[in-house]
Amino acid sequence: MNEMEVCLDVETGAPFALNTAGTAAHTAVFAQTGAGKSFLLGRYLEEILLKTRARVVILDPNADFLRFGQPSNQNDSQFADAWERIPLTLLSNRSGDLGGSAHQAVHRVALDWSRLSPTEQCRYLGFVTPLDYQEYITVAIINRVAGMQRETYSLNDFLTTLRALRDHRRRPDNVDSNPLAGMPDDIDWDLLPENSLLKVFTEAFKLAELQVWPDSQDSRSVDDVVHEFTSPNSDQRLLILDLPSLDYEHAQAMLADRAVELLWANARANWLDAVMRPPQEDPRVPIFIVIDEAHNLVPPDTTGAIEASVKARVTRIAAEGRKYGLFLILLTQRPSRISYDILSQVENLFLLKLTNRIDLEFIQRSFGSLEPDMVSKAAELGLGQFLLSGRVTSRPALLKGLPRRTEEGGRSIRADVWIRSETLSTP
Repeated sequence: MNEMEVCLDVETGAPFALNTAGTAAHTAVFAQTGAGKSFLLGRYLEEILLKTRARVVILDPNADFLRFGQPSNQNDSQFADAWERIPLTLLSNRSGDLGGSAHQAVHRVALDWSRLSPTEQCRYLGFVTPLDYQEYITVAIINRVAGMQRETYSLNDFLTTLRALRDHRRRPDNVDSNPLAGMPDDIDWDLLPENSLLKVFTEAFKLAELQVWPDSQDSRSVDDVVHEFTSPNSDQRLLILDLPSLDYEHAQAMLADRAVELLWANARANWLDAVMRPPQEDPRVPIFIVIDEAHNLVPPDTTGAIEASVKARVTRIAAEGRKYGLFLILLTQRPSRISYDILSQVENLFLLKLTNRIDLEFIQRSFGSLEPDMVSKAAELGLGQFLLSGRVTSRPALLKGLPRRTEEGGRSIRADVWIRSETLSTP
């Protein structure tokens, strides 16, 4: 197996070999802003995709990987040729040319309402507390009615059914407009008081304003994309979720929640199938789930229902994902603001420049593989330098990352634009 070319030994300048098998573990990348974590991660993911058959999913909140499919130097023909053979799928609601190529497929974000359970639908509608049982019953019954005549149905179909039932409750004697005709007689329609119908209708109407629902039944949903990506016999390798292409944080949280749940459910289904076969017939490969700005997605405490769901799903993967072939790669500037239940399962640590004393003390308490004097060195590291420990290396080491060979999507303000190159003369 080819060695992963990610970094150099700072002391000797020689290439530092990583244990490729050791990448199959939960990993954390800690660095303050501007220390080079996106470049290091880019190089690390390039090597995983080029040197293994593993797959990578990126939850990208800053568009840092929007152009990950494009080599940054076309003169490096060897890398460019190899990279063009890595199939890439991008879920994004951006308009215009995203610089796609033959190996890159772009799909709009489309959540399939009919594949969500009533519990998930209520969560996205904002009904989650025990006092919301009436709204849960309303949602469950509306789903049953909306799905009677069709295999799949949209949020607009749900709204249409809801509106019809609401109108029927107001005018029960209008037989011509009775939406209950032909419906099962085992449903107690008195369980749908008008106030619950109105509350569900109001929240569903607001939810429909988010640009995450398919324009037609022919659209490929997030479920379709993730199912194809996780299929054991699929040739898919890289899936990027362009979170900032969605205008509202509520929509971004729904996409993250649904994608993580589908990754878990499909990986578990693949595992159940694999254990019934001889080991030599198991075609599964690891799937790495990259979560950038992880302190925002999986903090110690959450406030919203969807955010709590995302955290619970990621925590489950941290605790049990290994046997299903799911591995987390968490990036953050504030490690002390990530749920400890998740960080406690991390085995590989890439520590770049970090000067916050609270975070350094937290790292020392959380990662015993690093000696205290090594952790203190993090505040003195140069750009691109990092401390490495865990299964991916035979010993803790001080290293420097090799250049990333793909385009960086995110971008800071250019100094040559706002800093004057000439001295202004005073009158």
